[in-house]
Amino acid sequence: MTIGSVLAKTTGYAGLAAIAYDAHKLGQMRACEYKRDAIGASGIDAYMDSKSLDRPSALMSKIQDARFNAEMHGKLFNGARNGFNSVKGYVKGLGESLVSNAVPLVLTAATILTKGKVSKASAIGLAAYGACDVAKNAFGVGKNHYLK
Repeated sequence: MTIGSVLAKTTGYAGLAAIAYDAHKLGQMRACEYKRDAIGASGIDAYMDSKSLDRPSALMSKIQDARFNAEMHGKLFNGARNGFNSVKGYVKGLGESLVSNAVPLVLTAATILTKGKVSKASAIGLAAYGACDVAKNAFGVGKNHYLK
């Protein structure tokens, strides 16, 4: 292997690591959001259900109050519901990140999976894309600053 091909593959794996890191972190954020939203929605539903009955019933009123109290103390289906919503949010965040990083993902794949000139050209494109992305998003180069 030549130095150029080693540098190309290294660039590709660095790009893959950056994309995977972003996708994982966004997946974690969405998992927390989905879990939190589901907990809030279940509390609201339990509260609303506890305030109305189809017909007068002391027993149903006690059951509704017990359900509401269980929801508020996290004792009713929270493990399964939180797990399901966390997985759902993680997958959504992961997919969202991969879609928004489509260009670097394609350049990374081309860099890693090909050989020769195509791999080196893809690595150069990936490095240029990364440099432009860092310059714009980290240092504000080329951004419109609307508060000026």
